[in-house]
Parts: sequence; structure tokens; C-alpha cells
Amino acid sequence: MFGLNRSTTSDDIVRATLDGIACRVYEVVTAMTQDAGTPPPHLKVDGGPAGNAYLMQMIADLLDFEVRVSASVEATAIGIANLAGVSALGTSFDALAENWKAEKVYIPNMKKEEREKILERWKKAVEAVKKFHE
Repeated sequence: MFGLNRSTTSDDIVRATLDGIACRVYEVVTAMTQDAGTPPPHLKVDGGPAGNAYLMQMIADLLDFEVRVSASVEATAIGIANLAGVSALGTSFDALAENWKAEKVYIPNMKKEEREKILERWKKAVEAVKKFHE
């Protein structure tokens, strides 16, 4: 963490942690987009962190597309079972997609300039850590 001082609160540390997670998600989705050649139309998420509204909104803002939170608490386990169904039963991906429901959808609302500023600060922080650990 950078910029800690006597006025830093536990809320500041939590926010910095969530911002760091959002920036890492941005990096992963960006890498996947480069591999695929096209960005996904939206991001579907589930699991514990998906319950944090601040984190989900920040991810939507950084990616500049919708983040859809699964209505099912056990979406990961259901997804694995569905993949087994594809393999063993020949279930189509289209049929599986019809069953997926979003509980909440986060719409990006961050201005481009603010997004770029956050991502530039993130890149600088990553570079500083790399230099520190050389």
C-alpha cells in the first residue's frame, strides 16, 4: 500500500484492498480479451466477493461494461455440474445459458478520465513494487 499516514483509517485500507482486487480483475479480463480478440459483452460473477456492491461497481466501472451477479449462491458448483452435463449428456451451452439468472446488474458510470487515472496509478504502483523486489 502506498500513501499511508497517521490519518489512514481501516476504511481506507479496506477500500485500497477492494480497488486492488478490481484492478487485478481488469488486468485478467483485458488479457482474456487480447487472447479472444474481442471483449465479452458483460461479466458474470458469483461467490463471496460478488456480495460487495462497492467492488462490483468498481469492476464494472474499470471494465466499462456490465457486471452481472448470479442469483444462485452456489453458481460455481452448479457451473461445474453443468459442464459435466455437457460432457456426459450432450447438453448444449445455449440451454445452460438460459438457466443463468442475475440477481443484480452493475452498470458502469465512471467517466473515462477517472478510469484512466485510476488505472495509471495502478500501473505505477505495480511498477514500484516490481522495482522494490528486484
